[in-house]
Amino acid sequence: MNMIFLGFRLRPSATFTKFAHGEDGLSEIEGQSRTTALRDGVSTSSTPPQGERIEFFASSSGHFIAALGLALSPTPALADALQQQVLAGAKAMSAEDFAFTQTLSNQRSGEPAKDYVLRYDPKRAKGARWTLIRAEGRAPTAKELSSFSKRANAGNVPGYADLAKWFGAPATRTASGPGSVTYRFASLPAGTIKLPGSDISASTSAEAVVNTSGAIPFVERVRITSNKAFRIMMVAKIERFTASSTYQMTSGGRPVIVNTASDMTGSAMGKSGTFKSRAAYSDMRWVR
Repeated sequence: MNMIFLGFRLRPSATFTKFAHGEDGLSEIEGQSRTTALRDGVSTSSTPPQGERIEFFASSSGHFIAALGLALSPTPALADALQQQVLAGAKAMSAEDFAFTQTLSNQRSGEPAKDYVLRYDPKRAKGARWTLIRAEGRAPTAKELSSFSKRANAGNVPGYADLAKWFGAPATRTASGPGSVTYRFASLPAGTIKLPGSDISASTSAEAVVNTSGAIPFVERVRITSNKAFRIMMVAKIERFTASSTYQMTSGGRPVIVNTASDMTGSAMGKSGTFKSRAAYSDMRWVR
């Protein structure tokens, strides 16, 4: 029978199965730890490192046509056990868990940064949980108190619970070093990233680094990036949007937010500019 090497594949037993194709069709001819084949008149061999999964294929003429898959390559976009465990941890958290202080800094291009200090207390009545304590280094005016109260109390409360909105979405996973795993999300579910007059979730991608060094795995860092330009409130065009956040594990085994940052570059009314926002969170107090 005239044999032509077609391929081999690593089995769970860590041996190779070598196939040949001839006049009688495809047949398995041997299984061994090292496979050698004559391809286009050249003898080739390969042995995979421990734990790697290797697949080779060749056409009927013996030409190489597809892929080498290693253990370090991203896994398919399917939720795995670690992802589900982290998602469950995020779902167990809520905006009712912690009182904290937020130190906020906002800056538009060409203007000095404006700094604010706010206190959030979930034990207070809804609509009165955020309190502006300092505005640009001084006591806030009555107008500032009213303005910040309306905006802050109507918006989202930053926290680890935010991850529950999107961490269960399809993702690829890679090992990013000792004690950490990185998940990459090509897009985010609707409602994850909302800006005035626009939901840009489907146009953003995310990368989340999970800390696996302790008893409880948790998301330590997140970075979200827009994939294309978009408009908000029909008058502003945002060319690029990025947002990041970091978290840490408390001594009580509950992850909390540490800081956030967001940057926007775009134009409105014929003028280009940037907007930067930075926030740090401190004085965390468990209240639930």
